[in-house]
Amino acid sequence: MVLKASSDKEIKLKAFLQQRWRISGRLLSDLKKERVIFVNGRRRTVDYRLRPGDEVIVRLDTEQNTYEGYAYDLEVIYEDEHLLVVNKDAHLTVHPTRGSAEGTLLHAISYYQSLHHEDYKIRFAHRLDHDTSGVIVIAKNKYAHHQLSEQFVARTVEKTYWALCHGRTPDTFFIEGDMGRTDSFARTMVDEGKYSRTDFTRLEGGRDWSLVECRPKTGRTHQIRLHLKEAGYPIIGDELYGRGDGPRHFLHARAITIDHPVEPERLSFTAELKADMQALYHSLSQTDPPR
Repeated sequence: MVLKASSDKEIKLKAFLQQRWRISGRLLSDLKKERVIFVNGRRRTVDYRLRPGDEVIVRLDTEQNTYEGYAYDLEVIYEDEHLLVVNKDAHLTVHPTRGSAEGTLLHAISYYQSLHHEDYKIRFAHRLDHDTSGVIVIAKNKYAHHQLSEQFVARTVEKTYWALCHGRTPDTFFIEGDMGRTDSFARTMVDEGKYSRTDFTRLEGGRDWSLVECRPKTGRTHQIRLHLKEAGYPIIGDELYGRGDGPRHFLHARAITIDHPVEPERLSFTAELKADMQALYHSLSQTDPPR
């Protein structure tokens, strides 16, 4: 995959790269080491001075995927040269861990790659918990991953989750405060930790349950699950922060909005509820969930 553009004025190559593709100093340093920057077909250093009409090419990612594929019916929401967006199933770990070395989402994408004759290194722009379903964004090259990471740091990414939880929540509410880690895997609210905030809106519900839209303003691990527990409305099925009364915690990454890493456009992706969450909603309400 390449970035390709022509200069329309005299300018230092380094400045051109930073202005045209928003390449940061950190990424630029990597590209220099990899010697993948070309002007009119010849490798050049970033101090090279461009003239009008010079063609600049940056060859991205010589790294290839090294993971074996796992035959899996991947639900693809969107794909282009730089991005892959999928609707992750619950009970699917995103990447290999000591306890889950095979059969992860990464392996499922490796299988998808083999079907489409691709072998780019798989880079997740963000993560979802093992039992959280929904939309997740994958970068197909180092540049796209870097640009998406910058958006998460700048908090320009908009994320929306849907949760089925116990109790009748207020129509709107929010939880904020510092989060920290306990001696176990769980998180808790603490006096001195990392600030967190989630805004909530009740979409539907009954006397003792609610379908809630969750909009995290920060990105802490287990943030939504802990915040709903603190509010007194734990997610149905949550073993860590609730009653553990289901096959999984019913939290779904409903939508995400990002800036395209290369093109000047804002993109929004929506993931339909998985069948198990639809079935639970129907059993509670006797109607189909909102779309």
